[in-house]
Amino acid sequence: MAPSHTDSPRANVLIVDDVPENLRYLTVALNREGFKARPAQSGRLALEAARLQHPDLVLLDINMPDMNGYDVCTAFKADPTLVRIPIIFVSAVDGTLDKVRAFETGGVDYVVKPFQVEEVVARVRTHVRLYQLQRERERLVQQLQASLETVKQLEGFIPICASCKNVRDDDGYWARVESYISSRTGARFTHGVCPTCEQKLYAEMLGNESASTK
Repeated sequence: MAPSHTDSPRANVLIVDDVPENLRYLTVALNREGFKARPAQSGRLALEAARLQHPDLVLLDINMPDMNGYDVCTAFKADPTLVRIPIIFVSAVDGTLDKVRAFETGGVDYVVKPFQVEEVVARVRTHVRLYQLQRERERLVQQLQASLETVKQLEGFIPICASCKNVRDDDGYWARVESYISSRTGARFTHGVCPTCEQKLYAEMLGNESASTK
């Protein structure tokens, strides 16, 4: 299967398993499918690796010494910097209670060993895409909030000179209206002359042109 364009730049997948053969097999398979796979042979190493470079997804075995998969998943969900990273459990344990516990600790999916690599790749691709969409949505929300904050800067009373029409900014300095608005909204102004001002400023000139045409 060719790498998907939706995985560019390459999605980072952390694989956690205490069996070296399993690590090699999944690492090679995911790299071949266009992902950037990183192996970790214990739960503690996985947490250290994830904190150094956040993965887009974790493939996590359950039966491991020192820290089992449930403990690792719980540690991920307790860390504010790692809590949103999707975790797929990959285990030979096939009991209903084991699967329920996996989801209760924060897993998003569960794959039973022995597995078909195509199934693992499909699940990884789906959850990576969902994670990327979530992050993009959060970025857009932050952008919108920043834009709303900018708009709010123009709310309320703005001191304006009754004579020259300059406005006073928050620091007490007087500036032209267009400069004040541009600094707070990013708007840019072009200049022209409205019909009323045209009559006031160029009345004599317009009068002479009218007389010369008679």
